[in-house]
Amino acid sequence: MIRFRPRSMLTLVATGYLLVAMPLMISIPVAYRSVGELTRQSQRLVADTASLVDLGASLGDQISALDRAARQYAILQDPEGLTVVENRIDTVETTLDALGLFPDAIPMTPLLTIRNTIRSLPQRLVGGMPAAKPALADLGNLDLHRREVIREINTYVDQEVRAVNEQADRARRQLALPTVALIPASIALAIIFTYLTVRPIRQFSLAIRRMGRGRLDQPVEVEGPVELVELGHQLDLMRQQLLAMEQEKDRFLQHMSHELKTPLASFVEGLSLLREGVTGEPTQQQREVLDILSVSADQLKRLIENLLKFHAWADATQTPEMEPIRLRALIDKVLMGHRLSARASQLKVLNETRDITIVGHIDSLQLAISNLVSNAIKYSPEAGEVIVRGDENEDAWWLSVEDSGPGVAVAERESIFQPFVQGSGSGRGPLAGSGIGLAVVATCMRRHGGIVHVDSSPNGGALFTLQAPKTL
Repeated sequence: MIRFRPRSMLTLVATGYLLVAMPLMISIPVAYRSVGELTRQSQRLVADTASLVDLGASLGDQISALDRAARQYAILQDPEGLTVVENRIDTVETTLDALGLFPDAIPMTPLLTIRNTIRSLPQRLVGGMPAAKPALADLGNLDLHRREVIREINTYVDQEVRAVNEQADRARRQLALPTVALIPASIALAIIFTYLTVRPIRQFSLAIRRMGRGRLDQPVEVEGPVELVELGHQLDLMRQQLLAMEQEKDRFLQHMSHELKTPLASFVEGLSLLREGVTGEPTQQQREVLDILSVSADQLKRLIENLLKFHAWADATQTPEMEPIRLRALIDKVLMGHRLSARASQLKVLNETRDITIVGHIDSLQLAISNLVSNAIKYSPEAGEVIVRGDENEDAWWLSVEDSGPGVAVAERESIFQPFVQGSGSGRGPLAGSGIGLAVVATCMRRHGGIVHVDSSPNGGALFTLQAPKTL
C-alpha cells in the first residue's frame, strides 16, 4: 500500500491545491478548444449567409434590370441599348462568378443555365420584334432558375444552422462531462487533503486528552509533515518527563506513607496501653487527654488514607474492580466506625437507606461515604442529627448525607470538591481538615461515572448527594 508522506506542511498544502485545481486545469483547454471551434464555425456561417443572401438578392435585381434593358433594345434596336444590355450581362456574370465560389451551397446547373441564356441574348435580340420574342421568353424564364438558386441558398443556410447547433450541443456535452467529473473529483481531493491535514491535529488532540486524563503510559505518535512530527516528538518528551515526575511522586507518597504510618502505629499502640492502665490506672483528666489523643490519631490516620486514596483514584491508568454491593449493609458498616465520635457529640445518626444492590468499588465507596459522614458529624452541633438515605430509580442509584450544621455557602459549593480547598465553616475537633476528603469523594464518583453535589437541607444544614448509574 502506497502512503503519501509529505516532507513538509508547505508541500502538503501546495500539493493539495495543485491536485484540487488539476481537473479545472484540464477542463479549461478542452472548453477553450470547443468554444473556439464553435466560434469559428459560427463566424463562417454568418459571413457565408450574409454573402449568399446579398448575392441572391442582387441576382434577382440584376436579372430584372437585364430583362427591362433587353425588351427596350428589342423594340428600339439602338446601339446604346445594346451597350446597356451587354453591361447588364457582365454584371449578372460577375454575380454568377461570386455564387460559383459556394459549390457546397448552390448547384452549378441553374447557374450554367442562366449564364448560357444571357450570353446568347445579344445575338438573339438583333432584328427586333417579333424575332426577339423567343429570347425574351427565355430571359423571363430565368426567374425560375433564380428562385431555385434562392431556394438552395436557404437550404444551405438551414443545414449550416443545424450543423452549428449540433456543434454547440457537442461542445456542451464535452464541457458537461468534465464539469460533472470536476465537482466530485474536487470534493474528493479536498476531503483527502483535509484529512491529511486534520489527522495529525487529531492525533495531537488525542494525545493531549490522554495526558490530561493522566494516561502517560502511551507514547505520542504523530504522522504527517516533518514539522508536525517534530512537534509530536517534543510532546512525547514532555510526556516522558511528566511520567518520570509521576513515578517519582508515587515513590515519594509510598515512602512518606510508610514513614508516617510506622510512628503513627507506635503512637496508637502506646495510647492503647496507657488507656488500659499498663503504667497505672489513669485519672479522669488523663483519660480525657488520652481520648483527645486517640481521636486526633484516628483523624491523622484518615488524613493519610485520604491522601493515598486520592492519589490512587486520581490515577486514571488504574482500572477499579467493580462488584455487587449491598448499599444498606455498607452504610451500617460505615456508621459503626463513627459510632464513638457520634456518641461523644450526642448526635443521632439514622440510616434510612433501602436495601438495594449496586455495582461499584467497595473500598473507594466506603471511604467516600465515610468522609461525608465524618464531615456531617464534625459540623453538626451537639445533640444534632445526621441522616443517611439511599435509593434507586430506573437507571441510577443515589445516596445522601444530611446534617444539621451551618451548611455550605453557595459560593463555595463548587470549589470545596477541589483538592486542598476547605469551606469557610469551622467544625468541632482538635485537628483541622486537609481539604482532601471531599476531593476523594468527587474523584470516587467520577470513576463510577457519577457526580456529587451539595445543597441546603430542609433544616438549614448541608445535604451531600451521590448519584451514579446502575451499570458501568
